[in-house]
Amino acid sequence: MHILYKPHLVLYLNHFTITFTKTDDTETHIQQVSNETMALSRFNPYLKFHPSPRRPVAMSKFLLFLALFAATAAHAASSSKIEPRLAATLAYSSSPASVLVSFPGTTGPVLVFFEKTAFTSRVFWITNQIYVRNADAVLVSKLAGLPSVSEISQEFQVSFIPHHNEGLNPARKAGILAEWGIEHIEAPAAWALPGGNNGTGVIVANIDTGVHATHIDLADNFVGTNYGWRDVTLFGSETPRDDNGHGTHTMGTIVGANGIGVTPGARWMACKALNAQGSGTNAGLISCGQWVACPTLPNGGSPDCTRIPHVVSNSWGGGQANDEVINTWHAMGIVPVFANGNSGPACTTTWSPADSLAWVIAVGATIDTNGLLSFSKGPTIGGRPKPDISAPGQNIRSAWNSPGNNAYDTISGTSNAAPHVAGVAALLKAHNASLTWEQINANMNGNANTENVVPTGQNCGGIGESIFPDMAFGSGIVKPRVSLAAAIAGK
Repeated sequence: MHILYKPHLVLYLNHFTITFTKTDDTETHIQQVSNETMALSRFNPYLKFHPSPRRPVAMSKFLLFLALFAATAAHAASSSKIEPRLAATLAYSSSPASVLVSFPGTTGPVLVFFEKTAFTSRVFWITNQIYVRNADAVLVSKLAGLPSVSEISQEFQVSFIPHHNEGLNPARKAGILAEWGIEHIEAPAAWALPGGNNGTGVIVANIDTGVHATHIDLADNFVGTNYGWRDVTLFGSETPRDDNGHGTHTMGTIVGANGIGVTPGARWMACKALNAQGSGTNAGLISCGQWVACPTLPNGGSPDCTRIPHVVSNSWGGGQANDEVINTWHAMGIVPVFANGNSGPACTTTWSPADSLAWVIAVGATIDTNGLLSFSKGPTIGGRPKPDISAPGQNIRSAWNSPGNNAYDTISGTSNAAPHVAGVAALLKAHNASLTWEQINANMNGNANTENVVPTGQNCGGIGESIFPDMAFGSGIVKPRVSLAAAIAGK
């Protein structure tokens, strides 16, 4: 039975099955959809409604009252699914908002295809969400009415971890064969070990501002544009680019040639989630996280999950809710490394997702005398120890995006420490590709340098800095020579 409630909306009291279809012929059926979802048909020509074979009949005023009462109750229930911040945005502003629509369950997405002329959408199977750009209040209300929807949240901003710029195109310090951080952690000695390696056979990804792929220290070990590059920013390019420099710098410290990288034999791939100002959104980072777990062509098509990297380096932070992505990386055997943050010198300043409950290797930053830069320290807000380990992060010289193909810059921060650890993880993966995150994390932590670190005196979390792991250095300063030697010896 039905009532003509509004000129454009029919309220059905019988049950429907809605089929969401997508061009790849994947479809999901949702049973017993609420009455108000009927209005979605005007947004999506791919929504198919299958009513039960009952004929419309006239209704009494009493039944009309019951129907309206039921609709009101359903509206109240659906409103609770809308994140308060999103509700406030839609209530006090006439502007639309880009949103993430979440579905319960942990396997497979609920697919929906919005009419491209009205709304732009993107499916995130990795988090079981659908991203909708510029959704208005009407659409949000209708989506909240779907029983299959558990939450609708507003997209938010994230950024790379701010760095301190020490100078463009600086010269390498005299008398060294590699950058000071590379020599300080003894990466060249790890390459020269009997049974050692320089990363050959391993692929490392980063999620950042992109990479200047034609830089002289990065051009020769690029995976290639197909399955090696993705740009999910607003004006995405199918050709590798970096309009900031940060992503090129971090990748150079991981795999760069000519003494700037920890693991110059490894190949690299990159997903650009951050723009020229170093900012992006959580939706963009989820998109890149999904690409890392199952790379695609630059246009997002033809996914091939056999082309995943061994390690992914992340020098960004902001917000929570990255655990689903990180858990998927773990399931795929990808080692996640994150910068711990530059918000110190106070305790309990670790950024997210370095503090993720899904477990990552969070990296603090040190100076050349083994002291700690005055950046983020543990514990996490929940009281867990962070960082996990530390690495050189002051005055790190690496590749830069301009001018030309041979530019360098020197910057400081945990953004520049994390790539050192990502490089060490790659060396261990090159020795044994089956090593898990737990094994690599245990190896690096168990073989870190703790003998000559310079305490901060803060004793964050009530733990003295003569006891490791602590809340300043973690387990100490990473030592790839010792770590790789232990792995070679089967320890």
